[in-house]
Formats: sequence, C-alpha cells, structure tokens
Amino acid sequence: MLADIWLASQLYNLYKKKLCFYLKYCLFIFFRKAQKIRENRAGITIQRYVRGWMCRRRFLKLRYSITGIQIYARGLLARRCFKNILNNFKITIVQRMCRGYLARQAFNKKLKMIVKCQATVRGFLARRLYKRMKVSYF
Repeated sequence: MLADIWLASQLYNLYKKKLCFYLKYCLFIFFRKAQKIRENRAGITIQRYVRGWMCRRRFLKLRYSITGIQIYARGLLARRCFKNILNNFKITIVQRMCRGYLARQAFNKKLKMIVKCQATVRGFLARRLYKRMKVSYF
C-alpha cells in the first residue's frame, strides 16, 4: 500500500511535470505565433510607408520635371512672341519711313505745282500791268 501511494505520487509528479512542460510548450508556441504576427504586421507597415515614400519621391521628380519643361516651353513662346512683336515693330518703322518719304514727295510735287501756278499767274498779272503802264506812259 505504501508502495502504491508512493507510485501514485510519483506518477502524479511526472504527470504534473509533463503537463507543465506541455503547457509551457503551448504557451511558447502561442507567443511565438503572436510575435510572428506582430513582426509580419510591422513588416507590412514598414513596406507600406517605404512604398508610399518611393511613390511620393517619384511623383515629385515627375512634377519637377514637368514644371521644368513648362518653364522652358513658356520661355520659348514668350521669346517667339517678343520676336514677332519686334519684327512687327521693325516692319511698322519701315512702313512709316516709306509712307513719310512718299508723302514728302507728293507734298513737294504739289508745292512745286502751286509755286509754278503762282508764278504763271503773277507773270500774267505783271505783263498785263506792264502793258497798261506802257500804254499809259507813252
């Protein structure tokens, strides 16, 4: 009987040790799985932030490139527009000079015609006056 009690206590202790070992093993596996889940979530979070950062960096490079192209294109258009205005201004200067020259020529031609007309009329009047004076004097 004493041997049975001693055997029963030994079996109980052995069972207790095995149960405790099994519970520890189960807890270890449970915590290990939980730790892996946390690590996976942390890895996913890090990947998400890194991918967002990379996409943002790519987007900013693209935006700066586009604005650079726009600046160059707008500058080119402004220079072309200014060149056209300058050419138009040069053309208007040439036109103004040409029209002024033609207007001066026409004015001088009309002035010469007026002077000739006046000289003809004055000569006619002077001859008529001379004839009257000649007739009255003699």
